[in-house]
Amino acid sequence: MRDIQAERPTHELQIDKVGLRNLTFLVCYEIPGNIKTTTEAVLSCYTHLTKEYKGINMSRIPETIFSKFSQFELNEENIKNLLIALSKQLNDSVQIKIRTKLILNRKASISQTVAPVVYPITILAATDMSFLQPMREVTFGVNYMSVCPCSLAISHGGAHSQRSLVEVTYGPKTFDITYLVDLVNQVEECFPGAARTVLKRVDEAAVVDGAFDNPVFVEDAARKVATLLREKLDIPWVIVVNHFESIHQHDAVAVIRGGLK
Repeated sequence: MRDIQAERPTHELQIDKVGLRNLTFLVCYEIPGNIKTTTEAVLSCYTHLTKEYKGINMSRIPETIFSKFSQFELNEENIKNLLIALSKQLNDSVQIKIRTKLILNRKASISQTVAPVVYPITILAATDMSFLQPMREVTFGVNYMSVCPCSLAISHGGAHSQRSLVEVTYGPKTFDITYLVDLVNQVEECFPGAARTVLKRVDEAAVVDGAFDNPVFVEDAARKVATLLREKLDIPWVIVVNHFESIHQHDAVAVIRGGLK
């Protein structure tokens, strides 16, 4: 059968990044103290294409994943094996991005009611540095309630508050789910108003009181998390904090980058 992808293209130009996005598959992981979790993940996969070839064989990407990994356990070994398998089907330079959910059982502060809390995570991995990004990069998000210090100071009836999100990206040499969970826990502890799935009335009062007793601008939140990361990490990191303003049509954002000590 004719291999059209292997033919010469009409316009002989190199393509820096070509592949597919939004391929859905299942991942699983096990964390001490939590049951084994299986959840949906979304994969993007890219490679380079030289000017001599018309296209890549896109079908090899999902075929590789579903033939070699009936259930993808989220760990460094499988990430490395997936990169190797894809590079054999495409070429030596391969980059993957896995977007999924870290699901942890959390207790409400007063009632001790247990319910799962979802933390979005993204894992970026590559066979080499040719994509101008680190070979490993992990991003996670933590939601919390923030209260505006200025609004609290000038208002008679309270202050405006909002759901807020801190996203932390760090560049480990290898992916370690236990290390990720530890980092999520420490970042979440920065905020007394951390979001919970189930709150009884006594828990809601504690969360709201904690947030009002510790009001923060988006700048305050970014600096607090950055101080933690500077003490804990000796690898590159960046934080992006968003306060989804309840009384404005815009959001407030702050970004801090950190590097090697």
